Amino acid sequence: MYEILVKPILTVLFLAGGAFVALAILFARIRRRRELRKEEGHRAPVQEKLLRPPGYSASQRVEALTDDFVEAGVVVACLGAGVAASVLLGGRFLWSWLTADPGSAIRGPIPTLLALVLYVGAFAATLGLAIREGRRLLRLDEERENWRLGARGEQLVGEALNDPAILAAGYRIYHDVPGSEGWNIDHVVVGPGGVYVIETKARSKRPGNDGQPSHEVQYDGQSLRFPHWEDRKTLDQVKANVEWLRRWLGDHVSKDLAFHAIVVIPGWFVRANGNYPVKVMNSKYLKGFLPGQPKTFGPSILNPALSKLEERCRTLEV
Repeated sequence: MYEILVKPILTVLFLAGGAFVALAILFARIRRRRELRKEEGHRAPVQEKLLRPPGYSASQRVEALTDDFVEAGVVVACLGAGVAASVLLGGRFLWSWLTADPGSAIRGPIPTLLALVLYVGAFAATLGLAIREGRRLLRLDEERENWRLGARGEQLVGEALNDPAILAAGYRIYHDVPGSEGWNIDHVVVGPGGVYVIETKARSKRPGNDGQPSHEVQYDGQSLRFPHWEDRKTLDQVKANVEWLRRWLGDHVSKDLAFHAIVVIPGWFVRANGNYPVKVMNSKYLKGFLPGQPKTFGPSILNPALSKLEERCRTLEV
C-alpha cells in the first residue's frame, strides 16, 4: 500500500517543496544583493535626470507584461507537469489495482475510494488551473503585442518630430508627458504656432468592409472610421489631454497661448471630410504640417510652458 499509494504522493510533494525552497532562496539572494549595493554606496554616475523618450510608458508596460508572461509560462509548465504526474500515478495505481489478487489490501473499498479521490481530485484541480493559466498566458501575449505596437508607433512619431524642418522652425518636443493618476500624453510640441498635444494611435491593417481601402482612415470630425472598426474614444481622449494640459499650465502661461489637438496614425492614409478642430494625419504629413503653421508666439510667451514641461518630463535616472 505504501509503495503504491503513499510514496508517489510524498515524492511529488517533496520535489515541489524543494523547488519552492530553491526559488525562495534565489529571490532572497537577489534582493539581498540589491540592498548590499545600496549599502556599499553604489549610485548613478551623474545626478542629472534624463528626459522621457517616446513610448517610454508603453515600453515599461511591455516589460511588465513580459515578466508576467514568463511567470505565467512557468506556472503553466509546472501545472502541465502536475497533470502528467497525476495521470502517471493514477495509471500506476489502476494497473496495480487490476493486477492485484482479489483478496489483497489494495482491492479493499477504502484504499480504492481514497486513491480515486486523491488522483481524480488532483488531476481535475491541476488541469483546471492549467487551463486557467493557459488562457491568462494567451491574454498576456495579446496585450503585450498591443502595447508593443503602441510603443513602436510612438517611437516612429518621435522620429518624425525630430525632422530638421520642425526643429529649424523653433519647435521643442516632449515625449510621454506624465499626467495625473498614471496616464500620459504621448507628445507635446511647443513652438511659434502654440502648444500641440499629439495622441498617437498605431493600428495594424487588415482587409476592410464595404469597399473601403485597407490602408485608409475616414475622418468626419466625430469619429475615425477604419476599414474594420470605428473609433470615437481617441478624439475624446486627445481633447481631454488638451484640457488637462491647459489647466496644469494654468497661470504659468499667457492666456493668449493657443492649444491644438492632433491625432497621428502612422502608416495610414487619412481622408478628412472637412477642416475640423482636431487634426488627424499620418506621421509623414506631420513633418510638413508643423513647420507650415503661422508663427504667432515668441519666446516670452513660450518659455514658461517650456520650463514647466522640462521639469515635468525630466524624471529618468541614469
